[in-house]
Amino acid sequence: GKDGVLLTNGPAKLMQAMGINSRNWDLAPLADSPFVIDLTEKKPAKEIIASPRIGIVQADPAWAQAPLRYYVAGNPYVSGMKKRDWVDDHGWL
Repeated sequence: GKDGVLLTNGPAKLMQAMGINSRNWDLAPLADSPFVIDLTEKKPAKEIIASPRIGIVQADPAWAQAPLRYYVAGNPYVSGMKKRDWVDDHGWL
């Protein structure tokens, strides 16, 4: 029932949209998996944001607040991105 941004705005939703419903590949190196990522058409980002990861347990505040989440500013396909922060070109040059 979801489409567009709501279909893939987060890692779990992206995997579901691609038909990957098994957790058997968690932590497996990409080279050891049947999956391929084609990076031949690269686009430079206008701005990369570093922020704390979403959903990390606060039991270890240092790691919970560490800026270990990187994303393209204004890209609507990022989980937790507010609609008011979306940009028409999704943050790419």
